[in-house]
Amino acid sequence: IDVFSLREVFNALTSPQVALLFVCLFSNGVTLLGLALFLPTIVESLGFGATRTQLISVGPFASAFFCKFMSQFHEAE
Repeated sequence: IDVFSLREVFNALTSPQVALLFVCLFSNGVTLLGLALFLPTIVESLGFGATRTQLISVGPFASAFFCKFMSQFHEAE
């Protein structure tokens, strides 16, 4: 039977693999949230109205959803 050890938890959290995973996931989150929050502002600064700005901003997210859906559908086969 395995015994819980704080030393093993510390070793796991300080391993290079966990640090690299943290950096990758943090970078992914910053990119996604930055795009989601600032893309409408950038598009609106190009001179589009509010409604058109929202319609233009949804394109990358709709295409990402479609690609992800098709990828999962392909993997299920």
